[in-house]
Amino acid sequence: MKAATRTLLVMGGAVLALSAVALADWDGDIKWSEPEPALWAAWSFINPESGTEALVADDFLCESPAPVADIQFYGSPTGATNPSTFLVEFWDDVPPTAQDESHPGQVLHEVTVLPADAWGIGWQKVDILEFRINLAEEDWFRQQGTWDNPVVYWISIQGVLPEGSDPDDGFAWLFRDPAYDHRLDDAAVWDEEEEEEDWANWGWVDVGGGVLEPGAYHGAYPGSPFVKSADMAFTLNTPEPATLALLAVAGLGVLLRRRRR
Repeated sequence: MKAATRTLLVMGGAVLALSAVALADWDGDIKWSEPEPALWAAWSFINPESGTEALVADDFLCESPAPVADIQFYGSPTGATNPSTFLVEFWDDVPPTAQDESHPGQVLHEVTVLPADAWGIGWQKVDILEFRINLAEEDWFRQQGTWDNPVVYWISIQGVLPEGSDPDDGFAWLFRDPAYDHRLDDAAVWDEEEEEEDWANWGWVDVGGGVLEPGAYHGAYPGSPFVKSADMAFTLNTPEPATLALLAVAGLGVLLRRRRR
């Protein structure tokens, strides 16, 4: 694994809601929310034409066993080619040490999502796109955390470009606006085109005049000139209560049938 410093400044454009169902219409619980995107984004993609890959991940805290069924995030193509699929992976956590920030460990669950599997997903000629993915039940990420024993997980989202795409094209996932409070540890990144072989972490760097830009670093959080920690912009939701109720009833029916035998 190799560290990345490649970022994209998304210039102008409005955030478009591409889902047929708005966030306010979602009846499930919000499990984790960092919804305010910045205009900076980090490359997170797989390009089979060039054989290159960049991977960005961010951590979240699970305090209830309800599964993740819905994912909202912000991204932008970095060229003329749009991803044909998204690869979403959930990881366990490697806790921080005196020498390093925390980062993803092992992949626990992964799912490849077609654009048609997302609510109203489509491509528009603007700079920032808002995606809403409704996972099929068999693709839900089922977690182990509780209020008494919370668990830290990581999520990564990569745009997978189609065969024959431009070797220079990619996809970028937007950071959360640094004006908002930071949550948990820094987002993490690796990039096989860079020379380093370990996970790196993202922080906001003061480049002068109070202007912040994302920068990757190794080791423990360095402080100055890194003035803020960096998160990615995403929201995780649990299933709709009606869906969970139907599953519970179905499970009860199975239990009753077993008892009658």
